Amino acid sequence: MTPDELEDNLLEVKAVEIEYRDAKNEAKARATKWAFSLLVASLVTALVTAAVSAAISNGGLLNGKTVITTPAATPTEAS
Repeated sequence: MTPDELEDNLLEVKAVEIEYRDAKNEAKARATKWAFSLLVASLVTALVTAAVSAAISNGGLLNGKTVITTPAATPTEAS
């Protein structure tokens, strides 16, 4: 091989490696974007859940009405 052919061959190999690396980086970027979207969605879900839970426990969503979750005790008859 002449020095020019050798240089051309090395440049072709480098070009192929760069194309492969770029394709791999693009795939990683898509996966990172998807993962970040899931992270944001989970954060929003947690905040909405906490806000709704706080509003319910403070009576904010019930318009001041109290919800009794346990049945009231009834007096028993004396024998």
